[in-house]
Amino acid sequence: MITDGFHAGLREKREGVEMRKTVLMSGILIYLYLAKNRDNQEILSVE
Repeated sequence: MITDGFHAGLREKREGVEMRKTVLMSGILIYLYLAKNRDNQEILSVE
């Protein structure tokens, strides 16, 4: 029973790592997209 809980904990931890990777990747993609469209920056920065 203890091992079942242990394995469930490992699986949750691994899913958390995958989620973080996904968030990181999408953040990088957004950053690259914005960097590529830097000439459109006057549209983005409305101050």
